[in-house]
Amino acid sequence: MEHQPLSQIELTPEDNVKSASVALAKGQLPRAVFHLSFALSVDPQNPNWLNLLQQIIATSNDPIALVPLKQDISFALLAVRAYILSYCGYYNEGFYWLSQVLQILAEPIYLPWIADWLSLPESTNSLTRETRTQLLQTLLTKFPGDRIENESDREHLDRIVFALSQLRQVDPEDDFLAFSHIALLRKLGYLEEALELAQNNYETLPCWKTAVSLALVYRTRGEVDPAIDAYQDALKYNPNDLTIFLDMADLFCDAGRFKEGIYCYQKILDREPEHPGAKPYWLYYQFFQQQDIVWKDNLQTYIEEHPDNETAIQLFNHLEILLSPYLGYLPEPTDATIDILYACEENPEKGYLESLKLTFLESPSSRLVLQLYIQEKFALESIPIEIEEIQHPDPRLPHTSVNYLLWRYEGVDPYPNIDPPREEIADAIASLAMQPYSLNSWCQIARQMAISWGQEHLNSLLGVMVHPPQHPPEMAIWTWLHRLQVAAALAIAYLDTGWENSLRKQVLFDLARGPMDWTTEAAIIALMQIALEDEAAAIDILSLFRELLENVPSSGHCPYLYGLIYCSLYLPFIDDEFRQKLEQEKDFLASQ
Repeated sequence: MEHQPLSQIELTPEDNVKSASVALAKGQLPRAVFHLSFALSVDPQNPNWLNLLQQIIATSNDPIALVPLKQDISFALLAVRAYILSYCGYYNEGFYWLSQVLQILAEPIYLPWIADWLSLPESTNSLTRETRTQLLQTLLTKFPGDRIENESDREHLDRIVFALSQLRQVDPEDDFLAFSHIALLRKLGYLEEALELAQNNYETLPCWKTAVSLALVYRTRGEVDPAIDAYQDALKYNPNDLTIFLDMADLFCDAGRFKEGIYCYQKILDREPEHPGAKPYWLYYQFFQQQDIVWKDNLQTYIEEHPDNETAIQLFNHLEILLSPYLGYLPEPTDATIDILYACEENPEKGYLESLKLTFLESPSSRLVLQLYIQEKFALESIPIEIEEIQHPDPRLPHTSVNYLLWRYEGVDPYPNIDPPREEIADAIASLAMQPYSLNSWCQIARQMAISWGQEHLNSLLGVMVHPPQHPPEMAIWTWLHRLQVAAALAIAYLDTGWENSLRKQVLFDLARGPMDWTTEAAIIALMQIALEDEAAAIDILSLFRELLENVPSSGHCPYLYGLIYCSLYLPFIDDEFRQKLEQEKDFLASQ
């Protein structure tokens, strides 16, 4: 069968239809079918083109002979041969050849034909069990995973599932038919119906296949323990089935039950020590279980020994992201004030924090945390604070004129320069800040929030950065405020689209250029994400990051320097000179 991509066919679908019509008028029926097959491979449901094909079939004395089987037949022609066979009533042969076509195509473009043919009683009744099994195996292969998202595919598969329910009444003994019916129901999201059928199937005919079918439905429903019970039942019928242990391991680990998952992977490795699916995951989840970086190194060694194992490479890359600051985790603030509060938490017997003496001026966010902490722990409104030196450039001042200023100073004392947020906005940002951090997942949630809110809620997003809601008991105040600020900045990043004259550019650039603060870092993280999504924006953002690096105070702690270095290194298009400077700064910070 010829697999040449249709993009290599020079004629457009419309040109091919015209050529087919001309050939039909001249009685050149094989040529007409040849041209029409390529048009239909682009739009198999086009009613006019299907009508033309039916005219060709009606004109021919031997329609099936119009498409002889040859070694180099194209998939488009073979699909039309299948159509002709079915149109002439040879449904079993038609399904057989269309299944062959579907197996080699990346997309199931002829799914509408299958749905149409299966809706005909005479079609389903003529299928042999062998052909039906081949067709169903092909469909399940084309739609892996637990859910089918494409709406067009779902529409056709809905019709196919209805036909399968009718077929099961005709042939209730076909266990693969039942398995496929339940699998498609599950993938289409009809979980109640799928569960009922799977339970009935297992009760009626308890075996490996019906137990696995039931386990898959429970897994899709998110019911871990019932799924595991069903998998355990399947093992009774086939104790040597390593795929069941693999499914159980994945299920446990996806639920965060790493110890049980690792045990299942180990059961596989006891039989096949170098199992290409189990070994990489066993190494990967050992890291999560033990939180020891050595397992990342072990996975890297495994990849060096098995360079073709794509699963291992993907898992290693995912670990790289998880272990990368600002991508996979959010580093904690490290101001001297926060170190003092850490010490207070570790040694509560020392009593009150009565005063504070700092060598340099610190960020206003750390001052806010200090105020909230002493109010909560000691019922004090304030304590005396002595600052020995103001850095240069003055960290209280923006680098340039800005429209959005979060903090104002009276002497060395910072105060919020924006009103508190609306309660519903603060609650939504707080719910995001409570989620386990990964930049990708936070951005997805922040984008949805920002799109639903619109630009009119900008002031509330800025307000939550300096007027935080009450922190959850399990999270330190400084961790809470930092996460709120990053969550709010990410929402601001999606308040509008475009770049040059966008609101998000103006606001985030102003925050980055504002007084030295944790909110500077929050803006840097949000801008880094924009740069990763928008190459045009990346040039401006890289220029801003250079500017910020040049204006870091010459002495004292800069709360956003660590974030600025890492987020700059994640940007595309960094020249070698700037990258070298960033690496030097990173090495210097690591040595402190």
